[in-house]
Amino acid sequence: MKNITMTFNTRNIDDKLRHCLLSYSEKNKDYWSFRGKAVREHAHAYLQYPAMMVPRMQGELIRIVRELNPGIKSVYDPFVGSGTVMTEAILQGLNFYGQDINPLAVLICRAKKGPWFAKSLKEKINGLFESIDSDKKEQLEADFPNLFKWFRKDAAVELSKIKRGIR
Repeated sequence: MKNITMTFNTRNIDDKLRHCLLSYSEKNKDYWSFRGKAVREHAHAYLQYPAMMVPRMQGELIRIVRELNPGIKSVYDPFVGSGTVMTEAILQGLNFYGQDINPLAVLICRAKKGPWFAKSLKEKINGLFESIDSDKKEQLEADFPNLFKWFRKDAAVELSKIKRGIR
């Protein structure tokens, strides 16, 4: 008997979701295009990935589903890609589970999931920039065949400063 109730409730929520999503489109035909709102912030800005989803759209979809079914505590994405759904789920306080056949996608999600220590990261970045700016050495940190085929001398020196700063 429990399964029948669950199926009915799920169907009811699906119908409400369908109606809700259509109502947004009826009010504004371009609503789901998110034209001009495809801003990449938070962890979404880490990198470019093929066929990335629009973060605000995913966040809005998650918000609507949660509004219709407040009991949802987690999200599962079988094709995580660049982790857009994961990031939006985490930002809304949900647990996230996902997988992808592409090892790069899995690595990206591991990096994006945090923990995020924005203040500490900002301090480290500022320290790195200070170290690079104060480095007056011309010494190269790399030595390999055809180095100057790949890098101009000034670029090799600047990259060496970055390497020393990171170290």
